[in-house]
Amino acid sequence: LKATLVTLGIAGCIGLSLVAWGGWWLLAVGALIAVGVFAYSTGPYPLSTHFLGEVAVMCFFGIIPVNFTFWLMTASWSLPVFLSSIAVGLMGANVLIINNYRDVEDDRAVAKRTLAVRLGRPAMRYLYATDVAAAAVLTVFATGTGVAFWWLAPGVYLVTSAIIALQLGRRQGAKLTPLLGATALSMFIYSLLCLCVNVGS
Repeated sequence: LKATLVTLGIAGCIGLSLVAWGGWWLLAVGALIAVGVFAYSTGPYPLSTHFLGEVAVMCFFGIIPVNFTFWLMTASWSLPVFLSSIAVGLMGANVLIINNYRDVEDDRAVAKRTLAVRLGRPAMRYLYATDVAAAAVLTVFATGTGVAFWWLAPGVYLVTSAIIALQLGRRQGAKLTPLLGATALSMFIYSLLCLCVNVGS
């Protein structure tokens, strides 16, 4: 709890500096995000223990930060930005999917009702693959095919994530932990490739 409060405090102080660019209404956005942080794991209805963790990740690691960051930098917004934010949210949700996939037995033992506990491991493997495919398709729609190397980010992401998805059904317990890092790394590589392709265009 202390670490969460300290981290949230630092993030809040940094976020306050953005008010100069975006206006005072950003305080409401910051407050909403802070509430989301605590609602994820605490409060009367913790989202992480009621199979809503993936939804929270999509919102607070994808849709909200991508759209508001773009607006702050450009004072504009577009449908491709929104599609990209959903793609990023799906990728972030996949990190949580693997985490909960690994911890199914432990979570079930303490009555933690994650999505993986409710649906089971086979369904989570399909969900992981569906998120990967949807993120790649959304990226194509967001980028368009008129940009040079438009296929690079979604293509590389599809290949790396397909390898990870195949490993999900072949590993158990602690052997799943490296797939967490691999999923986050594939997301990072995707982000770099998107940046390079769009800057290069």
